[in-house]
Amino acid sequence: MAEEWNGHWKYSDFKWKLIRGNRPYLINREPHSTHLRLMRETGFKLNCNLKVYKPSNIRRKGLARRFRNLSDDDLTTSGAFIQATK
Repeated sequence: MAEEWNGHWKYSDFKWKLIRGNRPYLINREPHSTHLRLMRETGFKLNCNLKVYKPSNIRRKGLARRFRNLSDDDLTTSGAFIQATK
């Protein structure tokens, strides 16, 4: 979808909708912190949160407006193994 591993955050919601097309599922573009917050809000207890980092080659001004305030941690978290229990 993009040349950079986190390039999906460069697209506006409208452009992302065009890219997604009629696919029933494509990555949801939410950052790591959002996934953790939603797990906590829905009553999950985090047991393990192992993050994988990659440098970001995207400047903040190159991000879509809704992603420009991502934390440095979110901007460089390329993946995570999360274990949670209810």
